[in-house]
Amino acid sequence: MKDALPLDNFDGAGTDLLSLLYGFFAHLQERPYEDSSKEKSLEVGSITHENRQLRVKLSTGSYGIRSRIKDRASLSTVFQRTEDDVELIDLRNLISVPAGADLAIIMTERIHGNGILTLFSSAFKSAFRAKYPGYTLEVSNLAPESAFGILLEQGKVKKYRLVRHAIPHDLGDMYNISSRQSSIGSVEMVVRPARNGFLPKEWIGAAVSSDGDLQHLLEWRGERFDEMKIEVKVGGTTRTVSVAPGTKPLMVYDLDEEALADGTEVNDAFVYGRAAEISSELAHVVGLSPDALSRPFAWPSHWDHTRLEVPNASDDQP
Repeated sequence: MKDALPLDNFDGAGTDLLSLLYGFFAHLQERPYEDSSKEKSLEVGSITHENRQLRVKLSTGSYGIRSRIKDRASLSTVFQRTEDDVELIDLRNLISVPAGADLAIIMTERIHGNGILTLFSSAFKSAFRAKYPGYTLEVSNLAPESAFGILLEQGKVKKYRLVRHAIPHDLGDMYNISSRQSSIGSVEMVVRPARNGFLPKEWIGAAVSSDGDLQHLLEWRGERFDEMKIEVKVGGTTRTVSVAPGTKPLMVYDLDEEALADGTEVNDAFVYGRAAEISSELAHVVGLSPDALSRPFAWPSHWDHTRLEVPNASDDQP
């Protein structure tokens, strides 16, 4: 296995991944990226930066299908969507590239299960590979056992939620739920303690930190669920760890619940502020110095030399 290289000078000539990321996003502002195999689109709405962090609002959506949008009150059709229309959802992202480090931290927003990481990483790796073919860039979920262990050590488990995406047909028939509503709905089984109590946490820590299959955590009385969500209370905030079969535990932070408890509006300032705090915590967990994210960065005024364009699918090699 090759050694990981410092991202702020990976080629030994002073090329900084932070500049390349900015150049990549600047290009997406001019021309959206389309994944024709999945019929998904990706574009950039806004980019701001501070020190060694980028705040990027990415918009993603699907195309290639026809649908109707109806007004819920009048039940009248207000828009007829065609195959060329893209229904976009805006997602906020904070990308931190610590000075002197061989890893970056990407905090991505998810809304109702819609995320950006897979599409973004595929596009960025293609653009990076086209310009720097001698280097390999890895992008993966960061949920190391140490981070999860610290979360359990510092917090208290509020509930376990077994989630099954889509409502079973027999249950849908029982409650007169249409097929379409069943396909986009979900079923949950929730385990919670008595009022103001907390649940045992030692067993889940051991299970998640092991290398075995986590499928056994998602079965109950012969019913198979798609994921388990573990809600952990740390101080005044609730953090959620999502566990699914065949994947590493995915660390999810429920900002909606935090904001509701504090009476705070979930706006850009709130989301990016909390993302910056969490990034600092994760940086500490993986052994980075506290000031690695806050060191000044000389942002250039021209980006032609750092511009990264996603090649055509036929030109890119997997």
